[in-house]
Amino acid sequence: MTGITPMMTEKIEDPAADIAWMRRLAEEGRRAPMQGASILFAAGLIYSAASLAHWAVISGAVGLDTSALGFVWIGATVLFLALLVVALAAIRRAGGVETSANRASGTAWASVGWGIFALSTSMAVLGLRMGEDAALVGAEQYLAYAAALFLLMALPGFLLMRAARG
Repeated sequence: MTGITPMMTEKIEDPAADIAWMRRLAEEGRRAPMQGASILFAAGLIYSAASLAHWAVISGAVGLDTSALGFVWIGATVLFLALLVVALAAIRRAGGVETSANRASGTAWASVGWGIFALSTSMAVLGLRMGEDAALVGAEQYLAYAAALFLLMALPGFLLMRAARG
């Protein structure tokens, strides 16, 4: 195999271009708005509305039987999951830089969501086991839950969305 030389690719290194690229990436990430604020806002609104609906049913403010409560929570969850799919697709389409702040924020808010889920589950179990003797079991529990969801999820989500716009 004389006369045939293997074709070698040249590796051109340009440290200045690499540094400039990394700098642009870091600067873009610094100005990147928090992602997922719309998810936080939607979750807070949907589930606080479901809590208010639950309160309205069990307090007798509306003329529905308590069997409607399953539909309230299933409906809220289906609505949230549909909006979640749309919001995640929009975030992926928007692209941009995935900053460590966005990853940390996403992890923190997902943890808050799971914590709220655990709280609501434990409140439901407590209510079933203790009946009328439990603390905040009944209509008041769902008003407090609605207020907490609005103040701890919907309002911060709204404020983060507003800050990202301007």
